[in-house]
Amino acid sequence: MTENKLEFFYYINYLRALAILMVVFTHLNGLSAYLRPADFQFWGQINDIITAGKHGVSLFFVVSAYTLCRSLFLRSQESHSRLKYFIRRYFRIAPAYYLILLIIFFSVGEAIPDNFYLSSTLSWQSLLMHFSFLNGLTPAHINNFLGVEWSVAAEFLFYLLLPAYFFFILRQRRLFQALTLILTYFAAVVLACWLYLNLKTLTQLGGSFHTILIVRWCYFFIGSHFHEFTLGVVAWFILDYWKFTFNQFFVKILFYLMPLIYIVAAYAEVEYWSGYYSGLIQIGFWGLYFLLLLITFNQRPPKLNRFFNKIGELSFSIYLVHFPIFYYFSQIFYFEGISEIKILNAAIFIVTTLSATVACSFFLYHIVERFGINCGQRLTEFFDK
Repeated sequence: MTENKLEFFYYINYLRALAILMVVFTHLNGLSAYLRPADFQFWGQINDIITAGKHGVSLFFVVSAYTLCRSLFLRSQESHSRLKYFIRRYFRIAPAYYLILLIIFFSVGEAIPDNFYLSSTLSWQSLLMHFSFLNGLTPAHINNFLGVEWSVAAEFLFYLLLPAYFFFILRQRRLFQALTLILTYFAAVVLACWLYLNLKTLTQLGGSFHTILIVRWCYFFIGSHFHEFTLGVVAWFILDYWKFTFNQFFVKILFYLMPLIYIVAAYAEVEYWSGYYSGLIQIGFWGLYFLLLLITFNQRPPKLNRFFNKIGELSFSIYLVHFPIFYYFSQIFYFEGISEIKILNAAIFIVTTLSATVACSFFLYHIVERFGINCGQRLTEFFDK
């Protein structure tokens, strides 16, 4: 592997690590809240920063679209390139994903409540919907299994849509490439805003279980996040195809400003961007913020840190296992506890759940995920014979 390719994977793994840590600590904060004393502010105002970690999934989407475009372009001259692309993508996520689904289905048989606090008895129909990645199209099944699988369905649907979209743009002249990307992005933002306003309206109405299902679907459906995928495609054209050059002094300043921008935005989201219309700011801001972060890391990659590099490698496995582990551990601590001191209970809960998550994800990645990647690679090599 060349030095440039190594550097590429380091900074991409950094971004993946940041994304999964944001998501993990958001869920950990929420599920450990009742273990803390009522008057205990979890790190004070830093709670706002942790809550904004839910947007880590948006960072995943931007990075994923960027790396997929890179892979599609580099392999575009291969025979059966699109078929091999689908094979690689399927085996990249399916084995580990299927295993976790089967474990939950046969060992528990009951859905893990997501952030809409819905739970239900699992069915064969739901399992088949998840195995086919079609759960993202139906309100009843979009997130009724692991509490986080909505994004897997969105990701897989984007896998299917990307090649036609990507190569259509690639065949255009530069001006039309830019116009197509801009129009696609704004159309996707309009769709996301429409879904958000529907979500807010239905939330205010409240009421039936069916209404809650529709609210949840509006939040999780790929249409609410397609603009983030689009920005990953934009990043590829800017950085890899058009090869824009950036003032390094400006990049250096931006590199150090990005954490501050995140903190200010996280606070603003809780205090000012949660209204009926003000919430629309979130839709535009976070995708563009992560696009800027990707460009900044591309131009000024952080120094190699083995911890972040490893977390980035394990990110998909961590994503699959963390929420079920957090949920079941939280039930144990809620009903039984370890200590009469609530803050000690919370600390033990955090340490044990994080340890269990890392251990399980390490196994899932090295035994199952890499096995799937190797299977996909062998199948694509079959078409070269």
